[in-house]
Amino acid sequence: MINKGELLRSMLEESRYELHIVPGSPIMFRNSIGELEPINGETISTNDTKSFIGELLNAEQKSEFAQNKEIDFIISASGVSRYRFSVAMQRGSISAIVRTYPKEIADFEKLNLHKSVKDIADNISKGIVLVTGPKGSGKSTTLAAVINHMIAARPIKILSLENPIKYLFANKKGVIAQREMGVDLKDRGLFFQNLINQSADVLIIDELTNPDEALKLMLLAAGGTIVFLKMISPSITHAIELILNLFPSGLQDSMRAMVATSLEAGISQVLCKDVTGKKLLPAMEIYRATNNLRQNIRENKFDLVYQVMGGAGKQLGMANQESSLRLMEKQNLITKDEAMARTCRPDAMTKLFAQPF
Repeated sequence: MINKGELLRSMLEESRYELHIVPGSPIMFRNSIGELEPINGETISTNDTKSFIGELLNAEQKSEFAQNKEIDFIISASGVSRYRFSVAMQRGSISAIVRTYPKEIADFEKLNLHKSVKDIADNISKGIVLVTGPKGSGKSTTLAAVINHMIAARPIKILSLENPIKYLFANKKGVIAQREMGVDLKDRGLFFQNLINQSADVLIIDELTNPDEALKLMLLAAGGTIVFLKMISPSITHAIELILNLFPSGLQDSMRAMVATSLEAGISQVLCKDVTGKKLLPAMEIYRATNNLRQNIRENKFDLVYQVMGGAGKQLGMANQESSLRLMEKQNLITKDEAMARTCRPDAMTKLFAQPF
């Protein structure tokens, strides 16, 4: 039998932020290096999961689950945390993934972030800031640190569109309105249609779904709004190409010009096991707009953008993935094998290792 209250409480007390509940197995959690580990040796049954999920669903949700065989929903424990459940049928039984997030938002130092992340949070005044990385790379946690810092330091209005809301922010010197798809609004298109009326100094968007959204964000950024755009992508230049690929080929030249003009900064990261194998550290890319880099984007020279970020751009606080991984290996924070395993450009990583540091 699964004790709901005890299980959810233990997630926060034991820093178990993701649980996997599958009949025929003990309840598993992801540990500090992202690997699955059993909570205990007790195998749960089909009836255990059915009873556990049945206690959580209301009548409307039970009807939806019966029809669709899967459902996502949120449970909030006031002043404690929010829990996101992803429930689905598998082999005729119910399985679930439960996720929560720390109540306290970690700062830049605790997260081992590149020094330029704080500089962006302190000094960005307009334009798009890309926040990218593979799935599970910690980009939401990094973005939360940036927003928490900004809301404490600046008298600004922040508006977010999230799916789901992961971290809850307190109003401080600035104020924030966090809106969750499916909970606070149903029509994503209506949200973007009404953006101009929201008087937001800072906008936070989870992903893009169509070219109209991308165009609206670029126009808002050009008009002085700070837009944090979170995307699943292995690198900043790849994320730029994903944005451009939303548009028909005949519009891509003009869209490249708009992206070049509106993009002010980029933060990308991948998590690496440290040399002990017991801790994850971020290898970070940083992009800061310059006239030369804007011109390179307009001319579709993304390889050159990437090279500048890891070369001459270091003097302006930039880095690319390979340069960050190489530095971490040189500082004995990660192994060479780990650097090679985490890079999205293994040929470039190999060439960099062959050069004197």
